[in-house]
Parts: sequence; C-alpha cells; structure tokens
Amino acid sequence: MKITLVSPPNPDQTGVFRPPVALATMAAVCRDNGHTPLIYDFEAMQLTDPVEMAKILLKDNPDVVGFSCMTPRFPISLAMAREIKLQNKNIVIVMGGVHISGDPEFSLQHDEVDYIVVGEGEYPLVDLLDALENDLSTETISNIGQRKGDDLIIQPVRPFIKDLDELPYPALELLPLDLYQDAELFEGPYMGLMTSRGCAWNCIFCASNTIWKRRVRFHSAERVVSELKRAVDVFGIREFYLYDDNFTVNKKRTLAVCEGIIREQLNIRFFTALRADTTDREVATALKNAGCFISWLGVESGDDEILEVIGKGVTKERIIAAADVLQEVGLPFFASYIFGHPGETPETIERTMELARRVDANYSKFFIAIPYPGTRLHELAVEQNFITPGNTGDLSSYHTYQNVIANFSTLSDEDLMACQEKAYQEFDLRKKPVTPPVS
Repeated sequence: MKITLVSPPNPDQTGVFRPPVALATMAAVCRDNGHTPLIYDFEAMQLTDPVEMAKILLKDNPDVVGFSCMTPRFPISLAMAREIKLQNKNIVIVMGGVHISGDPEFSLQHDEVDYIVVGEGEYPLVDLLDALENDLSTETISNIGQRKGDDLIIQPVRPFIKDLDELPYPALELLPLDLYQDAELFEGPYMGLMTSRGCAWNCIFCASNTIWKRRVRFHSAERVVSELKRAVDVFGIREFYLYDDNFTVNKKRTLAVCEGIIREQLNIRFFTALRADTTDREVATALKNAGCFISWLGVESGDDEILEVIGKGVTKERIIAAADVLQEVGLPFFASYIFGHPGETPETIERTMELARRVDANYSKFFIAIPYPGTRLHELAVEQNFITPGNTGDLSSYHTYQNVIANFSTLSDEDLMACQEKAYQEFDLRKKPVTPPVS
C-alpha cells in the first residue's frame, strides 16, 4: 500500500526543525515489508495551512496517511485529516505518537481518525497495512485502536522489540535533509539519531514512559557507529542530535560508542542528553574526545524536596558534581529547569535560580511545567480539576513558554510567568560560547 507519513508543524514556529527520525525508521520498516512510504515534514517545510498541506498529501494519491502527533500538534493534524476526508473519504487516516499513546480514547473520538497506533508502532502499523491491503479484519491487531459503532476498540500492546538492531536503517533519503538547520547549535545540516528507547526513571512531567514504560533498550555500539558512518558516507552529514532520553545510562555502551567513533575516524560533532547520576569524568572525557560539542543536563529544580516530589532521582549535590565534571573536562552543556512543580513556592524558585548560578551552564533553559497526557502530572491535573477527563483543552497551547496550563505552585499564573521571564533576562546575559566546530 502507499502510505504517506506526516510530521505536523509546530504551532510555536520556533524556526528550529528536528528531523523526524522515528518516522524515517517507520518508513524503512514499511518499505521492507512491501509497502511504499513517503514522508512529509511540514515543520521543516515551514507550512502551517491545513488546506495547503492536505492538498500536498493528496497529490500522491496515498492509500493511507499516518500522522505522528505530539500534544500541541494534534489539533492541526486533525484539521489536515478533516480536509483529506472532505476530498477523498476513502483515504485511511492513522494517528500515532506520544500524544496518541497518552490519551488514546480521546484521540479516537474524532470521525476523521480511522485508526490509532498505541505504543511502539513499527510492526503494528505494518500489520494494519497488510490487513487493509488484503481486506482482512483489523479488530484484533495488537496496539491498534478503532471505532466500531459507538464502541472504541483498543487492543493491548504487544511485547517490545527485543533486539533494536533488527530494525533497518532509517530511510533518511525520504527526508528533506537540507532543511534541518539549527544555527544555535550546528554549523550546517544535521541529523537526528535515536540509539536507545526508554528511560528507567519516572519524572512526573515526562511523557517518555507513555510509550516505553520505564524499560530501556539499546542499539548495540556497533550498530550506532555503523549508522553514524552511513550518514557520513552516504549523505555527507557530520553533525548529529542524539535523541536518547539519556545517552549515558549504560556506561559500557557509551564508552564503546565513543571508542568506535574515534576508531572509524568519523570526525563528527554531536549533541546529546545526560543525567547527573550517569555522568562522571570518564564518560564526559570520552564524549568530548568522540566529538560531543555540547550536552544537555536536565536539572529541573534546585530544591531537594521538589526533586523528590517530581521523581527526578537525583540530589542537588549530585547535580553540582556532574556540572563540575563537565566544566573540568571542558565539555559545554545546556542546563534545563522547570518552574511550577507541585509544591513550588517563591522560595523554591529562588533556590533553583541559586543552583542555576552555581551550575553556570553555557546555556540555561527555563520551562513551565506542562501536564502532557500520559504523564503523572496530567493525572494530578485531573485530580485537582485543572483538566476535565477526556477534555485536555486547547492542545495547541501546550507549550512551555509564557503559558500556564495547570498551576501546581503557590504562585499566581502571572507571577509564575514573570519568574520565567526574569530568569531568561538574567541568564541570557550569562551565555558562554561552545567549542569551535571540528575542521
């Protein structure tokens, strides 16, 4: 079957486009199983009009259109789907992604959505395409949801893929490679790469466990190096954003990847996320030597009680120790913080600001807590009547800058946003340059 996979535009229009490598992997699996995939990344194409985007999708005469949805992008995905159905009601609309897995029932209560895919989606989507192509029943396919009359049928999820190395290389050739630019981080076109799936921790604000269920699986170090080498040799890409929730969670594999990059003389630059309790001098040095030019350290709060409430699993002292190591080995890093946690007060926010000054990252980011569907924070928002079950409100407003969806703190919405603005005013002046690019 002909399937068109869609990365919807970001309502915030930040001008930064993250390559949808998960869709590229999905496309490769579909192609290996006899189907014909295309990918449209409307974020990178900088298109926002649902009618215009639907026309582009329709011109290829797809049998199926599949949308990958994060929460803020669900409404515009629905608008595109609605327009597609107006033009050709026979096109099958499928939606998947973290928002769908976080709120499957609500996602399926829209006439323009024929099927949803919950959880890890590659093989469930192939099974769905096979059934549609052969006019077979779709009602018993694991991970697939659909309507039957007034009933919603959502099948249980199947076991996770045991060996991620069995997945084909992402179909990067289906992406608009020249459009992936980020002047703040990268010198030229870059590519995303996901070398593992899942996070073992359970932060209340994070939607990772909506799909991955706190189980971490890894591509082997050999596969990671091979995939990087392919991107360099075939596509001429030398800069990468490693999308892992925590690239350093398995120290032995992390060191093996770094050793492989050096052994193969890939001469690349990459950016990745770390945790304070999985970052030591050996790891930081290996990352830097392999081409990591900046990392991301999720701090969240400078108050130990808040860190415990949100399930971060680290202390302020451990965060300081990790930041000191990064600075001592000369590996620049972002630090990110979140205001508005449950129990947040002006005093805990000030402690976060004090920690941010002590950490002294190259760049500091300050967000406001958002109760994304599927998170424990969303459950808390429902319990406290910030959100009505089955009605998450204006999903396009679910962003973290100057916006409060549910206020769990003792501050007013206005004061919470003022704290965010004040933090940026201070820390934008403290930015420090990163290392120069590899020649």
